[in-house]
Amino acid sequence: GTSPTPPQKDFFEHLWRTFQPSGFVRLFIAELAGRVISALLTFPFGDTVRAWKIGWAGDHAESSPNAMLYWEAIRWSNHNGYRFFDFVQIEKSLARTLRQGDPVNWASVNGPSNFKVGFGGSPVLLSEPYYRFYHPLLRLFAQAGADWFAAAKDEALGKLKPTNVRFRREFPAG
Repeated sequence: GTSPTPPQKDFFEHLWRTFQPSGFVRLFIAELAGRVISALLTFPFGDTVRAWKIGWAGDHAESSPNAMLYWEAIRWSNHNGYRFFDFVQIEKSLARTLRQGDPVNWASVNGPSNFKVGFGGSPVLLSEPYYRFYHPLLRLFAQAGADWFAAAKDEALGKLKPTNVRFRREFPAG
């Protein structure tokens, strides 16, 4: 298995207590024979519902619990007046290929990106991160060590695996 992120046991309980009373977090649960087999945590905010974390027990794959949860979350989002359902991230190369309308070599696409694109939607390419140092001494340090800073930033971000690519499904107005 994989280690949970974030690893703190009480993180999700704290998140739920903080955001659930305002409706800014929603949990979709798939049960089979009274046992939870999958769960999807989403953040409804503004005109968008963002899928953030999904957990699966690893059994009953034939029931497609993760796909069922995503479809239910999409249906709920549309029914409750949200404009977008955001799958959050897909591979940048796949997003560019889809935006350009080029044919996709699906054999080279990783599982999560392939899974998300299967629900329909459009890639959204966001701008690259921009860093600004307001403290003059830090700004001077960053300028003097720009190459070192870039390497350190890339190493740190590589561990976090952020992306500036989103994949979202838009609902028709009406």
